[in-house]
Amino acid sequence: MSAHLFHGDPSLADLKIYLRHHWHRSRLFYRELTELALSCPLRHASVLHRNLYDETGGEDGSQAHPVLLQRLLRHFDLPHGFDDRPELPEAQAYLNNRIRCARHPDLAWGLAVLFSLEAGTPATHGNIHALLQRFDVPEHAREFHRIHMSADVEHARETAELIGAVVQSPADQAILFASLRYHRALGQRYFDAIWREMQATHDHRDR
Repeated sequence: MSAHLFHGDPSLADLKIYLRHHWHRSRLFYRELTELALSCPLRHASVLHRNLYDETGGEDGSQAHPVLLQRLLRHFDLPHGFDDRPELPEAQAYLNNRIRCARHPDLAWGLAVLFSLEAGTPATHGNIHALLQRFDVPEHAREFHRIHMSADVEHARETAELIGAVVQSPADQAILFASLRYHRALGQRYFDAIWREMQATHDHRDR
């Protein structure tokens, strides 16, 4: 799917399918950060608070990241409500795991997922930003992805340092890697399902 979207010749329908699921994955990230911070030792909580501060727009709520992403969805006339729920069971499994890990009292579960999300996003958002430019999407609608091309580099670094500070026992380290593997496996199944959805749209058009 990534090769098709970022290096192939995707259709507008393909892009809309991807963005619809992108909203499902992104809209409640601030809640996951909040849940994770509740279990974090006070002396380390500032790392998550800085991330949450950026996610919610700092001093300006109109710059909250979900609000910026809504601009893009409005441009394509796509659903963008916070109560919007994905239909794919793979999406529900992926998202449910994220919130369960964020709420777990053992930080290793949630920090593994957070690091995976932050470390992977700069390159992904750069690819999406370039794709949106190919579709002549105006700059104001691309702001969400422009910001994430660089901001999450620092968030990933801080999350890695937090992991080093609080995930020290062999048992917690084993949990960290187990959580990371499971999160990535669910993510792969989710993206495979999105790819099948795109292919089904192609098949329907070709009939």
